Order: sequence, then structure tokens, then C-alpha cells
Amino acid sequence: MQIAVKRPCLHINPTYSYLSSSQGMVSFTAEYIQHLKETYRERSYLGLPEYSCKYCNAIFSYYEHNRKDTKKNKEIMYSNCCKYGQIRLPPFKEPPQFLSKLLNSKEELLSKHFLEKIRQYNSLFAFTSMGGNIDKNINNGEGPYVFRINGQIHHRIGSLLPK
Repeated sequence: MQIAVKRPCLHINPTYSYLSSSQGMVSFTAEYIQHLKETYRERSYLGLPEYSCKYCNAIFSYYEHNRKDTKKNKEIMYSNCCKYGQIRLPPFKEPPQFLSKLLNSKEELLSKHFLEKIRQYNSLFAFTSMGGNIDKNINNGEGPYVFRINGQIHHRIGSLLPK
């Protein structure tokens, strides 16, 4: 009797080479990101986002509707966005000129770089400085170090624009 032994895969498809990267940072080519954007509609399991909330114009797929209220009102109703108009958010403020240029001037070299690396920049600031009530009494005995936070976790990052 022969026992099957699982061996590690020695050949990694170059398309998925990021899976074996020792860099710690996933980096996708601009072409791959463009492919994801172009094929998103086919990969979405909820269907096309073709419907909007009649109160705030948030975009949804059909299957995200509130079934009970849709049946009762005989029109497609959404409540996950503004709770039927009860919540009103102010419109977005215009971003600072430099940030607006980075986001909208897609042909400029600096803008191209920023848009290709936008996920890395976002991760950089995601939890730059974390705040919370840290329980320091838990590590009085022996054993591995334990990091325990009590209460709400929050960011301690100031404005990106200095006064």
C-alpha cells in the first residue's frame, strides 16, 4: 500500500506570484486592477447595481432591497442607506487642490503613481496611532504577553493638513 504525500507546489503561476511574495505587501499591476474593474459586473453575486434609493440616490442591486417594505408599498424600497430619508448626510466637501489633482489628473505621472498605489497609502494611514483603554494588569503573571483593550478603539491621527 502506498501513502499519498502532499508536496508543496514548486511551480507558481506568475499571475499569482504575489501569494509567495516575501515582501509583505501585495502589489498588483495596473493592467490587473483594470481587469478587475472591467469584469466586476460579471463577478458580482448580487447582480448589477442598477437600482437607487428614492430618498438619497444610493446605488444598490435588486437583491439588497427591503423585502417586507417592498411588498407592503408595492415599490422597491431600500433602507440600508438613509433609513427611508431619516438620515441626511451633508454633501462631500471639495478635497484640497493637491489631493483633487492626484485623484483627477489621471495622465500626470504623479497622479498615475498615486492611483496605482492608493491601497498602500490607505493602509499606511489606517491605524497610524491607535487609541483605546489598554488593560495593563493582565500581564502580571507568567506566560506569553497579552494585549487586551477594553472599550472603544479609535484613531489618534491628526489632520493631514497642518494649520
